[in-house]
Amino acid sequence: MSIIKEYAQKYNKLSDNNQYKQIPLIKNEWKILRDSTEINTYLPPQNKVHITTGITTKQSTHLNNFDSIDLSQSIKNKRGYILNTGISIWALEYIPKPASLHNDPIQYLAIGGYNSIHEHYTMTDNPPVKNAIQIYQTTSDTTPSNPPKLDLCILHDVGVIVDFKWCPYSVYDTTDKLGILAILFGNGQIKVLVVPHPQHIRNQENISTDETIYLKVEKSRLDFNLPRTYYLCMSWGNYKNLTCGTKSGSIIVWNILDSLLTNTPSLTVNIHNASLVPIRNISWVSLLDHQPFFISSDADGTIFLHDLNDPFINLKIFRIRCTYVAVEGIGSTSQFVFGDYEGVGRLNTTLNHKKSVTLTMHNGLIWSLAITPQHGVAVSAASTGTVKLKLYANDGYALNHKHKLKVLEHTLYKLVYDEKNQLYTFIDGFKPKTDLPDRIYHEVFINPIVSIHKVAWNRNKNASGWIVSGGKSGLCRLEFTGC
Repeated sequence: MSIIKEYAQKYNKLSDNNQYKQIPLIKNEWKILRDSTEINTYLPPQNKVHITTGITTKQSTHLNNFDSIDLSQSIKNKRGYILNTGISIWALEYIPKPASLHNDPIQYLAIGGYNSIHEHYTMTDNPPVKNAIQIYQTTSDTTPSNPPKLDLCILHDVGVIVDFKWCPYSVYDTTDKLGILAILFGNGQIKVLVVPHPQHIRNQENISTDETIYLKVEKSRLDFNLPRTYYLCMSWGNYKNLTCGTKSGSIIVWNILDSLLTNTPSLTVNIHNASLVPIRNISWVSLLDHQPFFISSDADGTIFLHDLNDPFINLKIFRIRCTYVAVEGIGSTSQFVFGDYEGVGRLNTTLNHKKSVTLTMHNGLIWSLAITPQHGVAVSAASTGTVKLKLYANDGYALNHKHKLKVLEHTLYKLVYDEKNQLYTFIDGFKPKTDLPDRIYHEVFINPIVSIHKVAWNRNKNASGWIVSGGKSGLCRLEFTGC
C-alpha cells in the first residue's frame, strides 16, 4: 500500500469516528431570521456580472448574486459551475463528511470574505460590519445535475472574514450538526461555531427545501482571544490543535478538542519568540496526530519548522525574499509545498533545508495552495487569475529534488477582465506542459480584480476530484478534475 493510500485510509477512518462528534448542538446560539428587510442588511449589494466561457464556442451570460452557470453548456464534457457570490472571497472550503456516506452525492460548500467586491480594509481599520457566510448545496455527481443552491446563510455582526477552517474530522449528521467552524475575522479575533445542519433546521422549523435558511449567530461556542493578540492566520490539524499566527510574531496553539469538550479555551502553548515580524501563513504537516510538526512563514519570507515536543526551538528551514509565502503541509509525508517570490509553486522534499521540486508557475503572487489526503495532486492559485495543478506523488513514484521525470503541469483556467466592457472571461483549453513558461513580467501589473485568493480540494472520499477556487471578483468556480 502506498503512503498516500495509507494516509487517506487513516483520515477517512477519523471522519467516521472521532471525539468531535460528542460536541453538542446548542439551540440558543442561533436565531432564524425571516424578515427580508433585516436579512438584506447582512447580504452583499447586488453585483451583476457579465462573463464569457467556452473554448471553441463562446457563451456570454449575466449573473446576479447567488446565481450560477453550468460549464458543460459551453465546454463539452466539462463538469463544473461558476457562481457569483457578490463578495470578495477570502475563505473557501467544502464541509467534511463521513467516509461511510460515500454513496451520498450531496456536498456543502462554504464561502466567506468581505461583504462586497469593492471594500478594502487595513489591520487597524476593521469595523464590526454586518456580514454573511454563504453555504451552498452542491453534488459530487459527474453528470449534469442540479446547480449549486444557496441553502444556508450564517449572519453575524463581527465584520469581514479573513479565513475560516471547518473541523477536518467530520461531525456531519443530517439530524444534528453540519460541522464545527473556526472563523478568523478582520479584527484579529477567532470565534468557533457549532453549525446546525440545514435539514435539521428545516425539519424543526417546517422550512421548505426551496427556501434559503438565514441563521444569525447569537453566541459563539468559543472565543480564542488573548490580551494584545491580533491573529493573522490559522491551521487546524494534528487532530486536536488549532494553531494561530499573530501580528506580533508569536504563535499560539490551542487544544481545540479539549476546549470544545469542556466549553473553556484550553491553551497548549504560546510561542512568543516564533518570529520578530508578523506570521503570515501557517500549516500543520499532517491532519493526523502522528506528526507534531507545523510550518510557518513570516512577513520577512522566512519559513520555520516547529515541533510541539520542543516548541520554543524554531528551526529556520530557509528564507524567500517575499512578504507573503503560502505554505501547506502534504500530510502523507513530512514534505510541504510553498510559493516563492517568482510565483513558482514548489514541493520541498525535506524539513532540514531547501531542496525543492518545481510544480507550477504563475508569473505572479501565489495566494493559496491546496492539498488533499485522498490523492497526490497539488493545486495553486495566484494574483494573475490562474489556477494550476500538478501531480507530486502516486502509487508508482514520488517527486524528489533529483527526479528527472517530467510531469505535466495543468492549467485549469485563467480569468481575464476587460475593464472597458466590464467583461470577465474564463479562458479554458490550455494544453498540459512539462517545460516552464517564459516569464511575463508585465502580468504583475494586471487588474487585481482577477486575483484568485483561495483554492481548495474537496477532502471527502466520494468527491475528491472536485476543486473550488475564487477571489476578488466574487466569482467562484467549482469543477471536476478527474483526480
